[in-house]
Parts: sequence; C-alpha cells; structure tokens
Amino acid sequence: MIYIEEYAGAIITSKNIEYSFLLDNPNVATELKDYTGLGLWDKYILPHSNEFPFEECTAETIRNYFEKLDLLPINNYTAVVIEMGIFQSFKMISSRGVK
Repeated sequence: MIYIEEYAGAIITSKNIEYSFLLDNPNVATELKDYTGLGLWDKYILPHSNEFPFEECTAETIRNYFEKLDLLPINNYTAVVIEMGIFQSFKMISSRGVK
C-alpha cells in the first residue's frame, strides 16, 4: 500500500490524534469527541516541527508528549518511508538553501 499525505493525514496514521490538539483550532471541530486514529503504526508524526507558524505549538507538543509517546517530529522537507508496516527511515525530499 502507498499512502501519501501531509499534516492531518500524517497525524491520523497514529493510534490516537489527541497529541495534535495544539496545532489545530478546537473551534473548527467542536463535535470531535473521539481521537482514535488509523493505528497504521506505533509512532506519532508531528508535522511542521520548527516551521512557521507552528514553532511554538510543535515545541510545546514535544515538551508535553516526549516521554509519553514515540513522537516523530518532522519538518516540511521530510518524507517518512514505511516499508511492510515497519518504519524504515525518513528522507529529506528537499532542502532549504539548495538551488
């Protein structure tokens, strides 16, 4: 299976998405009561890590969940590769400053 996604689509691959509450406006999903994710693997992707305008909320998420979850903070230039259901690596798909 090939699954390509970013932001919310990356977060929902986790077992539970509650850790991402700082990245979203809770007023947009006022009826959301169930934080169950797809559970595709054991890691918890944290997209936009240290990227504008998410610098503060991703840093706070890391502080709050670092010891509780297997967080995988990634920036906007990183792709995650999972082969046969197992996290193999993550690769830079582009880099700032490269022309």
